[in-house]
Amino acid sequence: MHGKPLPAAQAAAIEYCAHGWRIVPVSRRTKRPTDDGWPENHYEPGDIGDGNVGVILGPVSGHLCDVDIDSHWALELAPYFLPPTLTFGRASKPASHWLYVCEGARSIKRKFAREDSVEMIEIRAKNAANDKCGHQSVFPGSVHESGESIEWSEGCKHEEPQRVDAGELSWCVAKLTVASIIAEGWQEGSQRNAKSMAYAGGLLERGWSAEEVRDLLQAVREVAGDDEQSARKNEAAVERTILAYENGTKVTGFGSLVAEGVVDKSVVSDIERHAKTPAQLQRDLKLASTRAGKQLLERMIAEAQDTDAMMGVADRLAEIAQTGSAKVVTPTEGVSRLGRVVDFTTDAEPIKYVCEGLGIAPGKISSIGGYPGTGKGPFLDLFALCVASGRPFLGHAVERRKVCFLDAETGMLVETRLKRMCNALGIDRAALQEGEWLTLIHAQPPIDDEYCGLLETMLERDMLLCIDSYTSAVLGDQNDSTIAETAFRLGRMSSALGVSVVVATHEKKSQNGKRVDDLEMVSGHNALAASMQCAISLTRPDDTDKKLIEVRCARAPEEPFQTFRIRWEDVTEPEAKDTRGGKLKAEKWGLRAVVEASLEIAPMTVEEMRKAIEAEEGPLIAKMQAHYPGGQQVTVSELVGSSGNKNANNKRSAVRNLVQSGRLLANYHWKQGRGVQKKQLVWLPGPHSEIGVVQR
Repeated sequence: MHGKPLPAAQAAAIEYCAHGWRIVPVSRRTKRPTDDGWPENHYEPGDIGDGNVGVILGPVSGHLCDVDIDSHWALELAPYFLPPTLTFGRASKPASHWLYVCEGARSIKRKFAREDSVEMIEIRAKNAANDKCGHQSVFPGSVHESGESIEWSEGCKHEEPQRVDAGELSWCVAKLTVASIIAEGWQEGSQRNAKSMAYAGGLLERGWSAEEVRDLLQAVREVAGDDEQSARKNEAAVERTILAYENGTKVTGFGSLVAEGVVDKSVVSDIERHAKTPAQLQRDLKLASTRAGKQLLERMIAEAQDTDAMMGVADRLAEIAQTGSAKVVTPTEGVSRLGRVVDFTTDAEPIKYVCEGLGIAPGKISSIGGYPGTGKGPFLDLFALCVASGRPFLGHAVERRKVCFLDAETGMLVETRLKRMCNALGIDRAALQEGEWLTLIHAQPPIDDEYCGLLETMLERDMLLCIDSYTSAVLGDQNDSTIAETAFRLGRMSSALGVSVVVATHEKKSQNGKRVDDLEMVSGHNALAASMQCAISLTRPDDTDKKLIEVRCARAPEEPFQTFRIRWEDVTEPEAKDTRGGKLKAEKWGLRAVVEASLEIAPMTVEEMRKAIEAEEGPLIAKMQAHYPGGQQVTVSELVGSSGNKNANNKRSAVRNLVQSGRLLANYHWKQGRGVQKKQLVWLPGPHSEIGVVQR
């Protein structure tokens, strides 16, 4: 005599337990477990009864993961994006659940709006509240609330869930979501050619590969039922967009669809939210943990909603989403429109120099300046390379950091320079690239607010950002104060992220035939000079010697560095053979800079400098009395001597003190002949030396 057959759910539960999956009793024709304490309790097949059976996902079931598809277009598109695996569903939604073994996966809800509802694709796995016990899904053997039986997809009942990487699965679901949103409105209003170009351009700009763009739009065309002629036309539009993007030509993006009324802005917003690549999400997460990323952090939390993790990369956001953003303490507390209030009763943090000897550190931007031909480009290239490799820069120790180099001026030449410098210094280029120590980007100006926003998402804390050159990068009017807006924006980013920003700037070679000193050399509006924390000036002491460069400090955050000279040298390839009557074939194989000589005495303290200046005053007065006893005009250079004299700066300071004390009268005078304006002094002997300074 045979016993009564087991209820379908209970029989299925026996199989699930045999797979090592943890079961939970669920009320019949619902998704609700019968017991509120189900996450902590353990159940046997006999506990299922005649209701439904659920399987708890996550580590307790061998890292079982369920991709639950609740979208018409996603059901059609899923085979294009999800790895083949064990699936189940019901008559009206077959294969709506895709099972995987995915260690480390967290639950993700990807929602997007329709006119009458909200569609969702969900990865169901473990959650933030319980690392062992995750969500539960109602499995085959159960009855849906509609009355339809939940069954395994045809032909796959005895298959096993495929094992996939958590990051890979998250990215596959992201692509499926984006494709579903695009497919929803693909046929509406036609204009599929414009949509093809705009969607391709927008995704490429957000880091998608050309192959990913091709595959996505091909899948959309196929499920939308495009005819052959239309499909070929749209495919050609995609290929033209990819080619233009790879050639550095500006392409149309998502915004054009909104501007032309082809799609609603909400559709583009949904796509942008779900189209972030894994690399972009990693950068967002890093930035969200910084002082500059407060708004980004708040937006990511808002996007997470009731999701236990944000797209598989943000365990920290999972915890934030559970506790609520109001309880999150961020580094931006105390910041307002006025600025950040500083507690000056505490010790200030020491400046974190990337190159202490040259004063380069985070805070505001640092400048490498020079007039054309002074080698500011190679100087910046060498500096970036030394920081990326951790090698001393011209005798100055550096702190090794990752470097992002934006070239907006030099083009392909910068690649040649860097390769030559690596050859000369013995630096392994492959190791730099594999370790992501140096990222070289041929930038697409202008570097405006939008561009800076993208930089903030990709830069890591304590990196070095180099820009060659600032003028080419911002494309601004040199004589307008707006030229400095991006510099100040980069400075705020530098302070927030701890990123050291170094830019190459153009300088005046001379003014009225005479070299301009210090920050007055910076071409354009003085607001640009005001944006700089550290300024290094490069000049040619001898225009006939093209490879000799003088390196001066125009501004430093603390102590100025000692002026020195460098000489650029071509390095021949080792063991290169000399050709008959010719030069070495490989004479441009390497490039290096060699420090030649120091031009100034060792740095002095303020007190030592004051005494040195005072010591110069007496001899200067004696010189004036001896050479100009009747009172006569004399130029500063005639009184002080040549600028190559190491005591010239002290003498100039002594002259300034004498003028301010009234013992010399200063006057500005046009010297006839060359039309050159020079600073003149008027010597007034006797009682006149005690009167005040006259300026006219």
